[in-house]
Amino acid sequence: MAWSWSGFFGRRKATPPAGPPAPLNDGPPPLGHWSSRSNTSDYGDPPNVLCVGRRYRVRRAFTDHDRDVHPVGEEWTFLGHAFLPYHDGLSWFVSFDGAHEWHIRMQCRPEEQASIVYNLSEYLEPV
Repeated sequence: MAWSWSGFFGRRKATPPAGPPAPLNDGPPPLGHWSSRSNTSDYGDPPNVLCVGRRYRVRRAFTDHDRDVHPVGEEWTFLGHAFLPYHDGLSWFVSFDGAHEWHIRMQCRPEEQASIVYNLSEYLEPV
């Protein structure tokens, strides 16, 4: 069968399912959603280290890659991390409540969050 432009332009788009659209965000996923597929070893080198299973408190407010502010006093348990070298992307997987997990995205570039990532002890403290 030969390929033709008429076959390409003649394609029909799939019909969307009936009913209301699915919500964009159903809330945080359950514990293990990301962390079960991530690097579950400790992150960093002393004194800038995050230990899996340890609870941390924000001691100096910071803004992550998604422009979410993490205020002083915020607490969460570190579950794991992942790194994407192509974009210097760093993901921290954390839990605020012990039942769900959140994804905190950072970018290890000077114009982004590198100063936070490389100086963790200034921003986070173990609880």
